[in-house]
Amino acid sequence: METKIAIIAKGPTRTLFRPAGHSHVIAVNDPVAGMDWFCFGDAETIWSNTPPASPWFTNENAARRLKKSGIELPAGSLVWERLFEKPWGPTLPAGWTVFSATAALALARHLGGGAVECFGVIDAAPMPGELAALAAGTSCRWVAERRIWNAMVAWLAATDVTVACR
Repeated sequence: METKIAIIAKGPTRTLFRPAGHSHVIAVNDPVAGMDWFCFGDAETIWSNTPPASPWFTNENAARRLKKSGIELPAGSLVWERLFEKPWGPTLPAGWTVFSATAALALARHLGGGAVECFGVIDAAPMPGELAALAAGTSCRWVAERRIWNAMVAWLAATDVTVACR
């Protein structure tokens, strides 16, 4: 049986998520009921939420800042940089640690996902204003995130992991 993983971020399609046979539920930057992983890249995310008891997937800098403020990562937590130690770690696309949603895709691979369903995240289609920002040569966070997201989706597809955005 294929391992099915859900990634839920803050976007509008997050409301479409319904638990349906997911082996793991990864919440990105905003806790959701039923999650078993919480993925975030900034310590401020924990400082502005009630820290969930489920394991956290964050970067070393955020983990260090949280520890300095007296907050320990829950048991089973993992820092993003540990994935470089996996046999497939060195093949991860450049920049995957820049954004929480792209890091969540790496976590899905780590958890053995064969199919990843995403809710409330970007998808392959450009958002309004992105094409104009690209044409004008202006920097746009979403353009950069989409480029890395698409690279991660292609990387996962090459390892027989499917990604569908709702």
